[in-house]
Amino acid sequence: MPQYASGRCTCGRGWAGYLCEQDAMAPEFQSCPKDLHVTGAGPRTKVAWPTPTATDNSDEAPTITQRDGPGNGELFEEGKTSVVYVASDNAGNLAVCSFDVIVTCE
Repeated sequence: MPQYASGRCTCGRGWAGYLCEQDAMAPEFQSCPKDLHVTGAGPRTKVAWPTPTATDNSDEAPTITQRDGPGNGELFEEGKTSVVYVASDNAGNLAVCSFDVIVTCE
């Protein structure tokens, strides 16, 4: 909602436009895993992590999509693999959550 100061309209944080109707702020990840170091018995190891969560200033839940890396709970090859999630809101604003999964063999 617009606020008026000195005869001019100013929008609240994250909003823009003449009537402050444009969402100008990207979603914010509330949780994003840190890099995971996993030791497996073989060259392919199943790896799972807490699902990332995000919020948006519009009070509508952003869409969270995994863009890179094997899915949560799937098999990872030995070595380092990047996992990337993207949160998008209805205005097209984007936020990124990324972390590495490092698998070593015993």
